[in-house]
Amino acid sequence: MAATSGALTAGEKIVCRPEKIQFPEWLDQPLQRVALVPMAAEAGTFLVCGLEDEETNLISLLPVSLQAPVRAILAKHPRCHLVDVALDFESPPALTLASLDDSGRKLAPIFLHSHWVTRNLLSEALSHLVRVASEAEPTTEPHCLKESGSSHAQQEPETVHCTYFSENHRALLPRTLHRVAGIPSVTKGYLYRGFTYRVGRHIADAISPLDDIVRLIEEWRDPNLQTIEQLRAPQQPTTRKTGGAYNARRPALMLIGPPGVGKTTILRAIAARLATEPNHLRVHIVDTSGEIAGGGDAPHVSVSGARVTNVVPRAKQAERMTEAVENHTAELLVIDEISRHSEAQAALQIRQKGMSLVATAHGCTLHDINRNPDLRDLLGSRQSSTVGDATAKTDMHGRKVKAHIERTGEPVFDIAVEIHTRNQFRVYKDVAAAVDSILRGEQPTSELRIADWKAEKLCLEVRNKKRGVVSERTVCVLSILW
Repeated sequence: MAATSGALTAGEKIVCRPEKIQFPEWLDQPLQRVALVPMAAEAGTFLVCGLEDEETNLISLLPVSLQAPVRAILAKHPRCHLVDVALDFESPPALTLASLDDSGRKLAPIFLHSHWVTRNLLSEALSHLVRVASEAEPTTEPHCLKESGSSHAQQEPETVHCTYFSENHRALLPRTLHRVAGIPSVTKGYLYRGFTYRVGRHIADAISPLDDIVRLIEEWRDPNLQTIEQLRAPQQPTTRKTGGAYNARRPALMLIGPPGVGKTTILRAIAARLATEPNHLRVHIVDTSGEIAGGGDAPHVSVSGARVTNVVPRAKQAERMTEAVENHTAELLVIDEISRHSEAQAALQIRQKGMSLVATAHGCTLHDINRNPDLRDLLGSRQSSTVGDATAKTDMHGRKVKAHIERTGEPVFDIAVEIHTRNQFRVYKDVAAAVDSILRGEQPTSELRIADWKAEKLCLEVRNKKRGVVSERTVCVLSILW
């Protein structure tokens, strides 16, 4: 890890020789945690971003009356960072904090009983959000309208309608990774009965436990492209081995995990790394809710080297995925939240065209994706067949099973990663073989990775479908703050 002398101030730029700095490093300074984000437009230049500044940025989105109490609570918990703030009608505001230690556990919600959420506070929150968003994007006219109704009703503050919110009730805010989501109200004349303000951070080293997989994607070279010298040389196998299967295409990666486990953070870090030097892949981000690159026309500085397409409305995501490939000649497509059958089919068609994808999907395990009727096509098409008594297998109840399902098509993704916690991952380096094992009712071969950030090491436990734990080894990684 390269050392940097002197205090760093958020927002300033520093110039370093790229070969002297391992890809964006983290520094832990007294009372100020700082990240160095590479500037794609300026080689060797890094933008200084502080974690506290992200919290300050989110607090500025809250109603003015709540900003000081929230800052006071954060000051009382210096070893915790803010996760989200929840506002619900006729309830006190609730803050969720997470510990900065190795566990990263979330604390019990902290309630502001002195500030009850009323209709006026919700109206103030919506109006303030529109004002801050319009100031961040001054070239855009304020997206603030009035609900239809009587002239008297149009003067009420609670009837303000903010078109920054998409159809899935998430606000697309310019130049920020934070997410503000609204809970629709069932009362006529009111838009929302609550809001959730969630902190978004760019953590470049979040992919340290998956560094070898990201390197596999970025270092891939087309085996069919050969120089004259290579053509004259004796013939050698030109395909490279990817997780147990020969693959002549750039590997595709799927991140699986429940909401809030860090899928989007890792996805953003992968996109930022592949879009900056020395890789400079043509990375195109299909941003479902503005969580990868933020809202507005200008993407967040962390992914400034990639091109971004915001999906509005949400139902158009499959079309935007296809447009990114056909219209913008992308080399690698980054997609957040594949959740519909149409999106799975679009991903299948894109992969069949030879494109590489890095995407996220909701679920706890690979088995969940296999059982999801909308997403199972991502793991390859399948068909049912019936076998005779001689080849029929016996299930756990001692009964012979003659009907079984087998995979007939190639999976969209070559590698799958289950994100269990912030320091525990399960990696399937050969998705095709893993799916075949699951369909046979066997335990697929996988690799459990447990990151010990405090000791700066990564423990790998390889599990085989028949022999259990095959090997255990320790790999050194950079220590980070999640």
